[in-house]
Amino acid sequence: GLAVRAHRHRARAARQLPHLPAGPRRGHAHRPVRGALGWDASLGREQIAHLAERRAAGTTGRFTPGTVKIMQDGIIENGTAAPLQPYLDPCGCASAGSGLSFVPPDLLAGYVTELDQCGFQIHFHALGDRAVREALDALTAARTVNGGAGHRHLLLTDVDLDAVRAWWSLLSLRAIRWLV
Repeated sequence: GLAVRAHRHRARAARQLPHLPAGPRRGHAHRPVRGALGWDASLGREQIAHLAERRAAGTTGRFTPGTVKIMQDGIIENGTAAPLQPYLDPCGCASAGSGLSFVPPDLLAGYVTELDQCGFQIHFHALGDRAVREALDALTAARTVNGGAGHRHLLLTDVDLDAVRAWWSLLSLRAIRWLV
């Protein structure tokens, strides 16, 4: 299921990386282009050196794969987004499902701090409010340790802007419509 698709996606992305910078390398980009490398949730800190190598090997012209995308949770539709409260069952009662944190929260801050130290920008996919909190806690830890290094991290989320208004990251917000 998920592991096979993720493995295929990573393998496809690894094959495509040499081809992605073709436009910027040929002068077709007027501004710098930043690509994202995927964080493998089944691995740990040991992948950071490999990501740095891939960034160096993939940087050419105006293209640099200088962002690491971390999928912190999934999507609401299949119950893998990570909310603070459990999902409700069809009767409206709390269920046992509370989504997934793909990267353990107790390790996430260390990974993000080290990636930030290495000059990577972080792009989080975090839809549930628990996952958003885990991502913001990790970014706060990185900022505390590394200072404001000028990196513009990205948090893809569906939460209310007021929950993250004071944060220094560049945020990407999507509105969700709930039909009753």
